[in-house]
Amino acid sequence: MEPLTLPGNGAVVNVRTFKAPPQKRSRCFGTTPPRIEQLKTVGPNAEYDPKIAYLTSVISGWAYSDADTMGRQLTFYGLPECTVREFQVVNRAMLIIAGAYFVRSADGRIGVLAFRGTVPNDFMNWLTDANTSLHNFHYGKVHTGFFQNVQPLWSGIVEALEDSLKKTSDSQQEPLENLYITGHSLGAAMAVIAAARLFTNEYQTFQPLVRGVYTFGQPAAGDREFGEHYGSSFKLYRHVYRGDVVPHLPPLSVGPYCHFGQEFLAADTGWQNKNPPLAKLVGLAGVASVSAAFDFLSRRLLFLRRLRLPYSMDDHGPEGYIQTSRLSLD
Repeated sequence: MEPLTLPGNGAVVNVRTFKAPPQKRSRCFGTTPPRIEQLKTVGPNAEYDPKIAYLTSVISGWAYSDADTMGRQLTFYGLPECTVREFQVVNRAMLIIAGAYFVRSADGRIGVLAFRGTVPNDFMNWLTDANTSLHNFHYGKVHTGFFQNVQPLWSGIVEALEDSLKKTSDSQQEPLENLYITGHSLGAAMAVIAAARLFTNEYQTFQPLVRGVYTFGQPAAGDREFGEHYGSSFKLYRHVYRGDVVPHLPPLSVGPYCHFGQEFLAADTGWQNKNPPLAKLVGLAGVASVSAAFDFLSRRLLFLRRLRLPYSMDDHGPEGYIQTSRLSLD
């Protein structure tokens, strides 16, 4: 990775770019997953697309790895020879362990900006989630921990987006035409805050390119004023897998958090749009924690497996989100 020192805050972001191999050079170990064929650019009024939901769920899941691994995996899903630009920054003293990826199709016209979620075995990432105080934003307030993890990545991301609008003589890629923003868990909340930042006066150049924000297992990112303003600025599609506890957080006891956007709940046939949304924020963290802990135990004990509690940590992993998105393709 090449270190990039960002002006203003002195943070060092490690950046690298990987180009995925052609499909014929990749060998799948198991059953080849469904490929996203004929991924085309769409106009600014495009609605929810199951293909994009599937693609972004896959990218959100592989955002927990690295650029090389993600790029090689994406060849199986219909994006051979895509480019993956990775941004990583670590400052444990400030509870910052952040990662983001900018994926572009081989022709350059379609891009996905993805944020990495909470790494399960990284205690600092959990402290980031727990930093639930509200931080002033351009409109409304946002979760401080989520905001602080987007901030040091931002200059590198903006530079990558600016580069994507240029057509250079040494590149076979065309300028970016469609941009999707995504993430799972912590990364989902970061995606919402990043999208909101793009829809401020400073970044009007990028706004016509954004076709949707697809999030998976997303906690609420801000308060009601934040949601009401940016809910009319861009399309947010929130996916909730069964009893996943995280979309019910942060609890209302820590601040006036509020969800916005369209909610999609997992069903046996794929995602179902729920209006009004069914995922409600819990009042107290302890209620969700106890339910999630007992659900974790019940699924591992034969005599308790039929017991289903309202909140679950098992349902939070990216696998369920990818599988349900795959079912929606049918």
